[in-house]
Amino acid sequence: MHTRSPTSISKAVARFVTQLAPGATASWVCVTPSAESSPNDCFNNVQALIAAKGGTRVIGWTIWEWPNTYLEAELHAVWKAEDGKLIDVTPKDGGEVQILFVPDVRRTYTGEYVDNARMALRDDVLISDFIALSKHLFNITRVGKLGEPVILDRAVIEPVVRHQMALGEMLNRGMRDHDPCFCGSGKKYKKCHALSRAQ
Repeated sequence: MHTRSPTSISKAVARFVTQLAPGATASWVCVTPSAESSPNDCFNNVQALIAAKGGTRVIGWTIWEWPNTYLEAELHAVWKAEDGKLIDVTPKDGGEVQILFVPDVRRTYTGEYVDNARMALRDDVLISDFIALSKHLFNITRVGKLGEPVILDRAVIEPVVRHQMALGEMLNRGMRDHDPCFCGSGKKYKKCHALSRAQ
């Protein structure tokens, strides 16, 4: 995974927070999983802790950053203790010990998938295409409600995944949209496999 918790609340992060939840304030929240908590199951983790210790659930966004590439926000729930302290009780795959969290009072949880929000950190077709493909993948794979069986069309999904993975590799290597396309044509990406060329 390319993203990590931001190291600071930069101007770009502050702008992203305003877009996500106008009027809300981002803050650092410690990650302290309970023994029974499962990764990627924040809503059930929080509800289990409320049942055991009281407190309440706060829904909002965890902010992730791919440095110099984009910001990403994931709908998330944290536990609010009786003393008002926010604690993230869900373990993180990357081992983060704190997250940047933005409460969003407009949000509720209905058991349905919610796509992440993303904002490019620079003007580059590689980044905008990577974000567009992420959204497209969500729309063609995250259907129905969590836990429900879904039949997916591999013929539709696999080309999108391959394109996105190729862009991710280019971005990891510090390449830009004017660099040679991943397909080996010798053309610039923006003149070859860019999504705008496919329309």
